Amino acid sequence: MIDRFLFNPFTIATCLSQSTSVLTNCAILNAIAAAISGNVFNSIFALSIASYLAMYPILLAPPLVLLLFDQVQLKATSDVSAGSFYFRFVLRLAGTIQVLFYLSFRVMGSSWRFLNSTYGVQLSLSDLTPNVGLWWYFFIEMFDSFRTFFLAVFWLHMSSYVVGLSIRLR
Repeated sequence: MIDRFLFNPFTIATCLSQSTSVLTNCAILNAIAAAISGNVFNSIFALSIASYLAMYPILLAPPLVLLLFDQVQLKATSDVSAGSFYFRFVLRLAGTIQVLFYLSFRVMGSSWRFLNSTYGVQLSLSDLTPNVGLWWYFFIEMFDSFRTFFLAVFWLHMSSYVVGLSIRLR
């Protein structure tokens, strides 16, 4: 499965343009593949790497935990409760992301400035430098007084896919 992704012409073109989205997509695919095989550690680690590189993959946590829970229940000899499994998954995911943030904090010379430059821009869309994204085009055409409302609508729209994906993967 990963071979088909890595040798896709669009993936190769993205690599040639030196975009980091290939790494995010590869981490997402590794998280899904590990969840299908029931490997909890690899799935959590790959999802945390993907969520560290971009904010959007964290929305895949609920469908992945459902998929992992089903796979672990098939392999387990004893009964595992859904609540405790979900709680442990969230704690491990948060812990792994926290370690990645701490490593970035240390690399940046004990400074948290990187958070505003990476994640703050995605949340507030403060930089409207032209690019090919739909968000840029939409937000460049609107009045600044409506920016907060439409940011909330865009994030709500993205998070609404989590429910459908969770039902589908279940």
